[in-house]
Amino acid sequence: MIIKSTRIPTAHSGRIAAYLAKPSDNEIAAWIRGCPEDLKLLGEISRISGKQYSVRHFVISPNEPMSQQEFAMVFAEICREFGVSITSGNRASIVEHLKPRQSGVGNETHWHVAFPELDVETGRILSSRFTKLRNEKVARLCELTLGHTVVPGQFNKQVYRALERERQALDLKPFERALREASFAAGQDESMWLEYRARLRKKSRSPMNWTLDNQIV
Repeated sequence: MIIKSTRIPTAHSGRIAAYLAKPSDNEIAAWIRGCPEDLKLLGEISRISGKQYSVRHFVISPNEPMSQQEFAMVFAEICREFGVSITSGNRASIVEHLKPRQSGVGNETHWHVAFPELDVETGRILSSRFTKLRNEKVARLCELTLGHTVVPGQFNKQVYRALERERQALDLKPFERALREASFAAGQDESMWLEYRARLRKKSRSPMNWTLDNQIV
């Protein structure tokens, strides 16, 4: 599972709304909750409040099929990790994108979730510290909980230690096994499995690259 997040500038609120409503590459979009006008409204609220960002955009892309109930679990874990309040969670827009694969093999569905950056009740901004690491932590947690294949990332050691500390009832053996196998496949010392880091892929030239540059680590 891959989870990515991006902070959308207030001035670009209409742009993210248009992208989610009409994705490229033959994708089919279905709004599960919210509508483009809701995202534009978040932009207007942030503009009036003098905030630089209006929307926190998450992309949730599982490697295996996932039901709506399983997606709801992932949504709840993101809210828990980033301190999304009930009010902000209820105002989140959720869009399901379906991209049929020519081969007919693999998962065809991924989700976009757009949370308000500004909590109108508390006036607080959504947490943005160590975003990439925390996204990986939620992804590994959800893979382990759902029984999906574990996908090694860039922050394996930090994520493993955090889950070991925070989720003591969670079985981390599949995580360790995935890291050992990845280390072996990369020609590295398998005993150093916790030090394994996946190689970064090149960024694709997609219509959303303008938002990826705003990602905060």
